[in-house]
Amino acid sequence: MKQTMHPSFRKIFKFDPLDEDLLNLVFEKTEMRTELTTFKKLLWLPTPEILLSTKIKSLPNRTEDKRIKDICDIYAISFFSNKKVTELMKESKILLEKDRFEKLKPFLESDDDFLTAAEHLLVDGESIKNLFKELIKT
Repeated sequence: MKQTMHPSFRKIFKFDPLDEDLLNLVFEKTEMRTELTTFKKLLWLPTPEILLSTKIKSLPNRTEDKRIKDICDIYAISFFSNKKVTELMKESKILLEKDRFEKLKPFLESDDDFLTAAEHLLVDGESIKNLFKELIKT
């Protein structure tokens, strides 16, 4: 997917965002966003499958603290969004290239990150690891 940014982004938000190509879908397709009116403003929020996909995509290149946060986010998005886990996984696999899921395999070699994330989430580390095993399946 070509990385581009919505032409109005800099003008509207007055900063240069990280150029995450998946976020373009929020601007381009109404079904890829949730519209929320708050603070007397209309906000466009990425759908859970967009959020999950951005986390999966960024995880392999993160430092430890950000990696743990991304693992927590992946778990939380998967289990606490308004979509079923299986549906989110299916949609993420459409949005991302297969190699993005392959890059998650090294995380299964150690339980350390899952156990640390589990402490933050107050869940079992094995539950998080099992989620990652399902994400990796093709």
